[in-house]
Amino acid sequence: MRGLLGLQGDAGKQVISFSPHLPTHWQHIEFSNYRIGKAAFSGSIVIKDNHHRLKLTTINGEDLKLRYSPGFAPGTEILSVMINEKKTNFTQEIRGKCVHCEFEVRCAPVIEIDILYRGGIEILQDTIMPTIGEPTQGLKIVDYQYSENILNIIVQGRSGGDYLMEIHHPDPVENILNARLVGGGHTKSRIQVSFPLDEGNEYQQTNIEISFKIQ
Repeated sequence: MRGLLGLQGDAGKQVISFSPHLPTHWQHIEFSNYRIGKAAFSGSIVIKDNHHRLKLTTINGEDLKLRYSPGFAPGTEILSVMINEKKTNFTQEIRGKCVHCEFEVRCAPVIEIDILYRGGIEILQDTIMPTIGEPTQGLKIVDYQYSENILNIIVQGRSGGDYLMEIHHPDPVENILNARLVGGGHTKSRIQVSFPLDEGNEYQQTNIEISFKIQ
């Protein structure tokens, strides 16, 4: 859990670093009694409707500084950060494939942090459970990149296979290459990926390119 939440403490420097990067389908998580020296931290994170909220309670931690740096999906735009209902400055940067919003605040018995953002790109797959002893039948996402309104997804699947995936995005789809739009709406698209039958290759790979119309 510490790894998932990105919790690290340095009692010597009197800093607690908190860099959560939660799975896209998680909307709520709680943690308790994380200790740094004599200080103990508990709290919760709630994510809903482009609103990220951290409530943190501290015991004996008033001398520590909190460095908060949550990770968001590629393409996310941070709109504002409020700490105990007061607007605060922040930095936004890309680390790997994720967008991070970072700022610092002196610890207090209770801290409430509200981050408003414009949602980024999220990729969801249909899960196909293989029969015991059989190779996987599901679509494998090898890699993906999002840059300048274009999402490239390298996928691998079985020869002759048809697969569905869902893309969540803040802007409407303008064009798709190497896949087909089969459903969805303004901010959610259902994509079908089909691999031609090739008896000489059990698995095949393709690059799906999706461009979005920024509004």
